[in-house]
Amino acid sequence: MRRRDREVKDLNEIVRIVGQCEVCHMGLAEDGRPYVVPLSFGFDVRGDSVTFYFHCASEGRKIDIIKRNPKVCLQFDCGHRLIAADRPCDCSTEYESVIASGAAEFVTDREEKVRALTQLMKHYETGEAFEFDSRMVDLVTVIKVPADQISGKRKKS
Repeated sequence: MRRRDREVKDLNEIVRIVGQCEVCHMGLAEDGRPYVVPLSFGFDVRGDSVTFYFHCASEGRKIDIIKRNPKVCLQFDCGHRLIAADRPCDCSTEYESVIASGAAEFVTDREEKVRALTQLMKHYETGEAFEFDSRMVDLVTVIKVPADQISGKRKKS
């Protein structure tokens, strides 16, 4: 990281940043070309490991790419605020961001799918327990990405 003064090293702080974000941008590589897609997400922390979960339709470009190349990059950002200045080039932005990478996996085990969907709902809802319609669990595709690298960065004035 070029700006070490902005690096967030503490995993608990990185997780806090991710928890504030509403969208994850998943970067994939298709035949050497980048493809980025915004996704809703959930996540689970166990010890020093963070696993991210996504739900989606069972077909489409993202699915096709992951089947050929499961390596992905995940990007989260939040806390944006423009810092105005008298000269345009002196403007800046406050932010917090996290970058993670890992290999995407399709979740096929029903219990694990329900756990993943529960984590996703906890991220966006009240955190209460949910019951999922079994037909919907069968229809939805769930992708998990255990992070093999994760880093955070922030700029606050």
